[in-house]
Amino acid sequence: MEAETTRQAELVAFSNRLAEEERRLVAEADALKAGRESVKGEWVKLEMEKSRHDLHVSTTKQRYADCQRAIDTAKDDRDVAIKNADYLGYELDQEIKRTNELMMKLDSYAAYCDTEHCIETFVGKRIHDHLKMSRLEQCRVVVEKMKKVNPKDATSLEQDLNEFFRTRNFLCHEPGAVDMTDHLSSISVASRFNVAWKFWRNRAITSFVGRTILAC
Repeated sequence: MEAETTRQAELVAFSNRLAEEERRLVAEADALKAGRESVKGEWVKLEMEKSRHDLHVSTTKQRYADCQRAIDTAKDDRDVAIKNADYLGYELDQEIKRTNELMMKLDSYAAYCDTEHCIETFVGKRIHDHLKMSRLEQCRVVVEKMKKVNPKDATSLEQDLNEFFRTRNFLCHEPGAVDMTDHLSSISVASRFNVAWKFWRNRAITSFVGRTILAC
């Protein structure tokens, strides 16, 4: 009887220990499940964070590529702009040079026209049939008069006369002569001739006025 009681007590104790162990295992299982769920939640968060990071990286790479292309394009545009500016500067210089050349040609023609006008006016007032005379003959009349006022300038007057008519005939009769003429030299010759002509004219007028006063 006593042995039976002892056995019963041992069974109850074992059952209690078994139940306690079962509760402990269940608690551990619940804790593991909760831990797993927590880890799973963190994993999901990490996956979402990684996705956002990957998107940010991709966007940043795209923006960087866009910026790099913009920089490359800007460099290309800058290089093109510099080349265009250099070319336009060159064209401007050429146009300025061309303008100066045209102005010199116009000045050259103006000087020659002025000289011929002076010659024609002078001869027309003194020689009735001056229209039958060639330009060279008319000019020689003027030069001979000028030599009498300034004999020391006779040689230079002859040289300027020859150069004047050589260039005049070249410009009048030779195709393309305007681009082959030294217009700076031509202006100089015409200017010297005009200066000499004006000097002679003033001397002639002064002499005429003086004679008129003496006659009175």
